Parts: sequence; structure tokens; C-alpha cells
Amino acid sequence: MPPSLRPIDQRNRQFFSQMTKVLIVDDEVEVRQFLSRSLAECGYVIREARDGSEALACLATEHPDVVITDLLMPVMDGFELALRIRANPDHAATEVIFFTGRASPRQIQAMAETAGVAQIVTKPATIHEVQEAVDAAVHRKHPAAVAEPRALTTEEHRAFMEQIAAGESGPPAVEPPHGESDRKFRVLFARSLDAILLFTTDGQCLEANPAALELLGYDWDALVKLTLWDLTPPENVPAAREFWRQFLDAGRIQGKYQLLHRDGSRRDVGVSAVANLDDAVHLTMWRGGSSS
Repeated sequence: MPPSLRPIDQRNRQFFSQMTKVLIVDDEVEVRQFLSRSLAECGYVIREARDGSEALACLATEHPDVVITDLLMPVMDGFELALRIRANPDHAATEVIFFTGRASPRQIQAMAETAGVAQIVTKPATIHEVQEAVDAAVHRKHPAAVAEPRALTTEEHRAFMEQIAAGESGPPAVEPPHGESDRKFRVLFARSLDAILLFTTDGQCLEANPAALELLGYDWDALVKLTLWDLTPPENVPAAREFWRQFLDAGRIQGKYQLLHRDGSRRDVGVSAVANLDDAVHLTMWRGGSSS
């Protein structure tokens, strides 16, 4: 059983998922694949669309129960998609989840309230977070009881999207190598079953994939404020610093390590690391994760 599926919920989840159709709307194929794979494991019926326009066509023929949509997309953005869903009597009760990047929570919340959207999941998200959001949408007793969307002028809509674009213009989710290799790295990064963390030379966490967030029990915003030493049991920090120095000197290293989970428990893992992946950014892959 996947670790993200809690045994107490398994029968209910399977029962509801077999009757639930989820439409995933995102212009990035790797994001759609991540969401499709994680939700298909729960038995949900999955449909995909590349933008809001495709999503509206799918809504007319497939009548999904839940729509998970990105915000920034070509042709039609997710905000306009949500507004159109709410404005159509045939689809107004459809659950909509915004699945979006690291723009200001205040900005995203304002957009959600304006569009009558009850749930937001922030990228990068763990499989568990996505499944929980869909479960909440499926079990919500009154799906139509979301806030009524208010009419927006073209200028107001443009202003909203500009705010979101500005908020997401900070550090990208993954930015090591470049070109085609960059795209392949992003796919590997998001879909890897191994926990992947990127650190600076002084041990500051720069990026974490969904498996790493799951392993350590943090959300992205909390984890990237920490250093490797914050994730190491205090008594092990001197040895860990020596381990890190040897790693930087050698350029790569493999070995055993003990990480601290957010709840204070410890995870015994194997680590494989490569130094200077891109301008003093160092990649680490952590395997295992048994508690101790």
C-alpha cells in the first residue's frame, strides 16, 4: 500500500474514487503526469486538458466531479476557467481546486474567493497533499455552497494575473542544468521515488522534490528555510560537517546518514550526492527512510 494511503481511509477512498472523475488542467505535461499517476493509484477516473479552453470542452462531454487547474496557462488561464465553470448552471456545482506555484498566499486566496474556489494546493505538493485535497472535495457535503463569483472587468482580470505572474517569478521549482537536459531533470525531480534535495555549498536547502517533503514531513516553504545541519540530529552535526567537507572535496559521495523528521523522529537513509551540479548547487538523493 502506498505510504500516502492511510489504512483507516482506504475503503472509503476506494468506494468514492470509483465513482469520481477528476479533470487535470495544466500546460506542463510532467505536472499532469504527476497528478494523473498519484490519483489513478487511488482509483479515480482521470481526464486531462492542456488549458482552460480544452477543459471547458471536456466539461461539456465528460462532466467531471473535480477540476484541478493551474493558474498560469496559455489560451485560457485557470482563473477564467473557474469563473466560467461557476457561471454555467450545468457545471456551477463542480468542485474546483487551484494547483499553483509560489505566488503570495494572500493573492491566491483573493483570486480563489473571487472565483468561488474553495481549495488551493501549492506547488510543489506531495502526493498525500493532492490526494487529501481531492478527498475533501469529494466528501464536501454542499459543493455548490462556495462563494458566488463576482463579475470582473478585463482590467481587473489582467491585474490579478499579473500579480500571480509576479509572485511566481521568484526561484523556479527546479533550475539546475539547461535546455533539454533541464526539462528531463525537472521530470525526474518531480517524479522520482527517491527524495532529492539541492543544497548550496554552505548547506542551505534550495529545493526539494515531493518525495523529500514526504520523507521529512515539511512543506516546501518550511523546508527551504533550513540547512542540512537543521535536518541532522544535534549530536551528529560535527561528523556531518566533516562528511559534507569530504563530499565537496571529492565531488561525489555515497554513504549512510540519519535525517531528522519534522516530528523529531529519525530516518536512517542512504545518500548519493554530486557536487557542483550548477554554480555551487549540490544534488543529494536519499533512499530508504526507516524510522528510529
